[in-house]
Amino acid sequence: MEKVGKLCIVLFVLSLTVSCSVRRDLVLSVDTISTLFATDAKGASSVIMTDDDEMNTLSYKKISEVIKTAGSDGIDEEIPKAIPKEEEIIFSSEPINEATAERMAGRTFFPGKEISLEELRYVLVGYYGFDGDYHQGELIVNKVIADDVIAIFRELYDNKFPIAKMVLASDYESDSHSMKDNNTSGFNYRKIDGTDRLSKHAFGLAVDINPLVNPHVTSSCIHPEEGSRYVNRGLNIPGMVKKYDLCYRLFTSRGFEWGGDWETSKDYQHFEFAGN
Repeated sequence: MEKVGKLCIVLFVLSLTVSCSVRRDLVLSVDTISTLFATDAKGASSVIMTDDDEMNTLSYKKISEVIKTAGSDGIDEEIPKAIPKEEEIIFSSEPINEATAERMAGRTFFPGKEISLEELRYVLVGYYGFDGDYHQGELIVNKVIADDVIAIFRELYDNKFPIAKMVLASDYESDSHSMKDNNTSGFNYRKIDGTDRLSKHAFGLAVDINPLVNPHVTSSCIHPEEGSRYVNRGLNIPGMVKKYDLCYRLFTSRGFEWGGDWETSKDYQHFEFAGN
């Protein structure tokens, strides 16, 4: 009986310790979330421990969710994460920190090009998922449009416009894998397909919304190829962008141009800033 009593006391003390740790970790910093979103070379979500390993482990369990991430071979892998409570969702903009820069290096950002990290911002926004839950999203955009992007996604969030997923494009092996995974993203230093001209994404001045269900349709191909089933814009599909809908109105009212209005091709996922 004495041993049982001692065991009960130990368990009670442990429960108090965990409870205190959880309460201490209810508010997460932007730097912590950026670190938690970090991914390994294969594109699989992982957590990078800092000096306070216990705090980051608890944070990871709190803000993460079950998401599908495209690996280096393009095969989706399910990564366990916890869904954040709605009151924990963050809407903010911060300069690019070291952890985020490491995620981008060699994939979406290349030093010495036409854009610098100082011109970009790491943006956190909430979004209403296809699963009916609220999620923490992240993307990189130019500092010129950061406030507008936050305001737009705040409205989409409040009105439950569904977004499938929102992590950095650099978490994927390629832009094609990001689109295939229906991942909403912003900055990506790359050229327009089939040309030598830089995309507005290369300057952080464009955002792609649910690219799988809003494919880029040209006379010769569809990007991503898996989006061919969604070329018919008369379909009633969650997250599909249509002219004059909420998503369209929010972006165009803030100086963005919609690729779905183009004549030579239709880029239904694409909104690019038309201002200076």
